[in-house]
Amino acid sequence: MYVEQYLVKHKHQEQIKRAEEEQMARQVAQMRKLEKRRERAERQLLQAWQRVEQLREVQGLSLN
Repeated sequence: MYVEQYLVKHKHQEQIKRAEEEQMARQVAQMRKLEKRRERAERQLLQAWQRVEQLREVQGLSLN
């Protein structure tokens, strides 16, 4: 009887541990995806600022 209870409890604990590990893996994957999205947005913002500067330079040249 005690052995059965121990085995059931141990199996349940292993299932909980596995579920927690899987959840952490999903969270890490989500964080990586968000980090890539943030980096892409930063690159796009930098490119936009560079383009604005280029347009300002062209406008400055054409006004002279």
